[in-house]
Amino acid sequence: MTPMASRLADSLLGERADILRVHRRVVRVGAISSWAVALLLLALGLFTDSDSFLLSALGPVAAGILMTSMILLGREHGGVALLGSVVVVGVIYPLVGDERLLVATAVSLVVICGMGALFVERYKATFVASVAVILFLAPHTWRLPFDQGLVLGSVMALAFVVTAIIFLSIREAVTTVNERLKTLFADSPAALLEEDWSEALEYVRFEYTGPPERIRAFLLAYPAVVRRAVSKTRIVRVNQAAIELLEASGPEELIGYRDGTMVTDENLEAFAEALVSVYEGRSTFETEAKVFTFRGRPIWIQARSVDLSDRREAETVLVGLADITSMKARQEAMAELVRAKDEFIAKVSHELRTPLTAVLG
Repeated sequence: MTPMASRLADSLLGERADILRVHRRVVRVGAISSWAVALLLLALGLFTDSDSFLLSALGPVAAGILMTSMILLGREHGGVALLGSVVVVGVIYPLVGDERLLVATAVSLVVICGMGALFVERYKATFVASVAVILFLAPHTWRLPFDQGLVLGSVMALAFVVTAIIFLSIREAVTTVNERLKTLFADSPAALLEEDWSEALEYVRFEYTGPPERIRAFLLAYPAVVRRAVSKTRIVRVNQAAIELLEASGPEELIGYRDGTMVTDENLEAFAEALVSVYEGRSTFETEAKVFTFRGRPIWIQARSVDLSDRREAETVLVGLADITSMKARQEAMAELVRAKDEFIAKVSHELRTPLTAVLG
């Protein structure tokens, strides 16, 4: 499976948190694109003194307003944004009436509707048939000659059906892959957590603007920043092995934002190193830390993380945990044994030297 397929399987069709991230990305990218196109058309209209460009900007402006409103209201839904864009494009063209925009309008409608197929979970055949009929009829509302509208509508409907089938096939394949990944994650004997460090990374960048090589020293010097950053990390999903290891009553005790008070003097360095790893965008990271389970029992864990992000920064990571409490206990026992041996040798040496010193005068 390619990295792109892995990311698509993990982010597009994963848990609810993953789907919400996809909706946010679609709406925000759409808003930025709409405003960029609108500004470009307005600039061309002012530069060329052409009313066509100015009227053409109405569509992107309307789409930009729609998506920006969704962002401000916190109601980001990719399907609604795409549907709104289709309505805007379909309504604006008859108002503009410039045949030079006919092909661009038709292609835009087909592509946007095709992308909308990715958000359809049920009644896929009904969705494809309904949209195909709408696209077939749309040109007849654009004041085109009947034969031209018939040809254009037929081409748009056929192109959409092919595009929708391709997108739905991709979705089906990705769904199958994702179900396998979810099964492997849930049933893994290793304790696994998926964590979102994006807010923590944003906070650290806000607090620290110095040279990258000094970030570690900064975090160790300011434990409050580390605690605040850790409180902004969010656990997205966990498996049963992680629930048992951390002695939680269920996933709801783990999923969500972390408690910054879990950062103590004993594990400060481990959490600081984790933040440095995310800050530097490392693909893998390993550390050991002493933590407390939900029953208050102290344990030593070894954490290994792998970057799941498609960006330079490791914002989303998969963390594997292993209980190394027994190993740490053996190490401490061995260290205590070595210390006792050294003390015994030092004491014996002292006892031997004392009478010899008296004899030798």
